[in-house]
Amino acid sequence: MSVMPKLKHGSEVDTILAIGLTGGIATGKSTVCRILTDLGIPVIDSDSLAHQAMEPGTAGYETIVSRFGREILHPDGTVDRKALGAIVFADPAARQALEQIIHPLVIAEIEGRLQAARERGERLVVVEVPLLFEAGMAELFDQVWVVSTAAAVQRERLHHRNGFTAEHAERRIAAQIPLSDKEGKADRIINNNKGFSELKSEVLKALQSLE
Repeated sequence: MSVMPKLKHGSEVDTILAIGLTGGIATGKSTVCRILTDLGIPVIDSDSLAHQAMEPGTAGYETIVSRFGREILHPDGTVDRKALGAIVFADPAARQALEQIIHPLVIAEIEGRLQAARERGERLVVVEVPLLFEAGMAELFDQVWVVSTAAAVQRERLHHRNGFTAEHAERRIAAQIPLSDKEGKADRIINNNKGFSELKSEVLKALQSLE
C-alpha cells in the first residue's frame, strides 16, 4: 500500500520534501518508520549509517579505535557497540568525542542519499535521526517530526524492552535533550501514548498535513 501525499512543497521533478524524524529514546521512532515504510514512504535510518561508519576499514573505525582503544573491539575486530556505549553514556566528554567523529560522517551520507533520491525523482523522504537536534542536523530537513510519549511510558518501555533498571533508564533519558524541548522545535508532534492503531492514525494525519 502506498500513501504518497500530493505535496505542497512543489511540483518540479527535482523537488524533494525531506523530513527528519526524531524523538526521545523508547518513544516509538522505529515503529513510526515501519508504518511509513509499509505505506510506501522511503525511510533512511541514520543509526544504520552510523554503524556503517564504524565498520573495519573505514576512516571512522580507525579514528574510534585510536580514541577509545582496542578494548571496545570484539575478538573479530568489529566494534563492540555495547562496550562503547557503556563508556560514552557514563562520560559526557567521551560521548562528545564519539559524536564529533560520527556525526560529520552521517551528515555527509544523509546529504548524499537525499541527493540520490532527488535524482530518482522521489517527492518525499523521511530520515530517522535519534539525535537530530543534539547533532545540529535540523537544517538538513524541510520539516522535523518528533515522536513523543509520556515519561512514565518511556521509562516502562526501557524497563521491559531493554531490561534497564530505573536508574539506568533515567541516565539514558537524561543523556538526550529533554523531550519537551524537542517538541518545542518540531513542525509536527506524533503522540505515541496508546496502541499501534492510534499511532498509525497519527502518522496518517501527519502525511495528510502535507497535502
